[in-house]
Amino acid sequence: ACKLSDLAELGTQSALLPKTKVAATAFVGMLYGHNDCISLNALRTSIVKSKAKVKPRKLPPTDDSFMLHLLRCIYQLLVWRSALSPTPLPDPLDFGYTMNTESGLYVPKIITQAVAAPELMSDLICSCKNSCDDECICCSNEQT
Repeated sequence: ACKLSDLAELGTQSALLPKTKVAATAFVGMLYGHNDCISLNALRTSIVKSKAKVKPRKLPPTDDSFMLHLLRCIYQLLVWRSALSPTPLPDPLDFGYTMNTESGLYVPKIITQAVAAPELMSDLICSCKNSCDDECICCSNEQT
């Protein structure tokens, strides 16, 4: 059984422990009204398959994007926990960040996997060049 108390360990070490990952996923599932969530991808699928019409931006994050977010949370907690000690920090590139080659700054990685299968993308996102009209697929998916 998942214990949300396992979330208290988030950021106490520089790794995402499996039990902490399970607890974080369960917590997000609870935010969407599902008390037994073990996969955000499965939760997204069940929400889309339900009779309720849900706007894409109201869906939970994918497992991939959520794990990157959790890694960034761990890194931030490591920064805060080491603020008063001369402990070297791990490389942000190992915690959901990438390096912007032009600015030299770290930027968050949002996703590392494809958003959807390529054959589905044409049904979700338009290929308009300048502006979309009211009948465009991105307008009906509220992506404009």
